[in-house]
Amino acid sequence: MNLPNNSMSNIQGALLLWREDNQGRYGEGISRPIPKAKTKLYNLIVYKSGAMPMTMTMRAESKAAAITYAQNRWPDAVIESK
Repeated sequence: MNLPNNSMSNIQGALLLWREDNQGRYGEGISRPIPKAKTKLYNLIVYKSGAMPMTMTMRAESKAAAITYAQNRWPDAVIESK
């Protein structure tokens, strides 16, 4: 495909904008345990709309805390324990 010399600069200068309405909340005690907390590994499945389910392993103090951390990271997703 032959393009004029200046067409690539037009493509490279394109700005893509998108907006995610449900931003996650991150930080110690919000999306992950606080340092030096006694934790175990928990397997979770994250179901985001329009995406394949994601299996993840998360350190947390309890299964309920692991689900809460995942919900804070992905507020619009459905989280279940594996």
